[in-house]
Amino acid sequence: MRNVVIPAVRSHVPRCQEIALVVSAASAPSVWPLFAIPAPRLKNLQVIVRRANTTLAPLPMSMFSGPEPPKLEHVFLYDVPLPCDIPPVRHELLGVKFIYVHLPSQLDDALHWIPQAHSVDLWAGPLDDDEPDPLSPSLFQSHPNLQHASVLAIYNDLMLRSSPCRRIPVLHVRMRYPDSMSIRDLLADETALCMCIRTELRPQLGGGKRPWGIVTIATPDRRVVRHLDFLSASYMKSRHFLRGLVDGDKVVHLTIGISAGLVRLCRLGCQLPRLRTLCLLIKRLPTDTIRWTSGSIVCLGLRTLLLQRDESLTELTIRRAAVDRFIIDALQLREGASLDVFLSGVRMLGDDNKSGTIASVSYRDKGPQPQPGGKWRTIGREINNITWVVDEPWMGWMDA
Repeated sequence: MRNVVIPAVRSHVPRCQEIALVVSAASAPSVWPLFAIPAPRLKNLQVIVRRANTTLAPLPMSMFSGPEPPKLEHVFLYDVPLPCDIPPVRHELLGVKFIYVHLPSQLDDALHWIPQAHSVDLWAGPLDDDEPDPLSPSLFQSHPNLQHASVLAIYNDLMLRSSPCRRIPVLHVRMRYPDSMSIRDLLADETALCMCIRTELRPQLGGGKRPWGIVTIATPDRRVVRHLDFLSASYMKSRHFLRGLVDGDKVVHLTIGISAGLVRLCRLGCQLPRLRTLCLLIKRLPTDTIRWTSGSIVCLGLRTLLLQRDESLTELTIRRAAVDRFIIDALQLREGASLDVFLSGVRMLGDDNKSGTIASVSYRDKGPQPQPGGKWRTIGREINNITWVVDEPWMGWMDA
């Protein structure tokens, strides 16, 4: 590498807009000299060191320095040692991600180097049980600009309970067992919330897939977002977690899988007096074959029900009678109330005439015909408010 690859790459560094390297600890010293070459066009930097150890030399102090500094936008470093007192980048980046697994934490040095970023993702763990956790609220005191990030990813309850996290607009919580009451406290100042509770199958390193829990809570205007990722699926469905998380007096839109949480909410007899729109992610309706016996949620203000096909299926057909039975058994509505039912990726069999608890049926794939000033415009807006939490691509490159 030292004699062939590095000389071939060296001349191209000043023209690079993106550099992505995966190197071993043994070969890293041969690569580090490239970082001393001016790179005025560089926007994206990603460096991963495998099998890093404490003997690894840091990056050069004069990183990419020259008459014109690099126009960095995104930086992702994994087990990359940094020099102490590295000169700080003067502009705000779009996103930074620093991870230390096999090396002592250098989060302080990393945040000194890049003190301002729109999106910040930090992870480091103590290498010894006697060491303090590097991910502590003291980071906010040492690096005040961290409090002004628009997006912050956190990994432990210490950070979750810190008061600065209440002021971060978008908080990405990556924990298997977060404290649901702490999540709820982060939204104590909000009066109306949209909520999505679902599971997602993701590949495992050893092969196959496993379900993970995903929860998104946001204000209807998306001004404040709390996104929980990599939750234990069984913990997410538990009585303890859902009882602490769901604030019935605030939830106005709810997206939820039947098995991912609705059954538990029904068994708890959850009171949702302000709920207007309910989106169910379904693989099937239990009432197609059996009677619903799991209780019901109390949602006297519910006006719209959206049945959305689970993304694991390519097609889904349900019967009109099963939908009617489900509404009667699982949803406590105001006496005499009826629902507008929207179908997304779902085919319904049965009588389409207005009857029972269903006021109307529309296919979201085709879209309702908006009537100026009419109810379809209002319903369409509510549908958009609730379904964006399923489709929104969270954090983008931060999942690298």
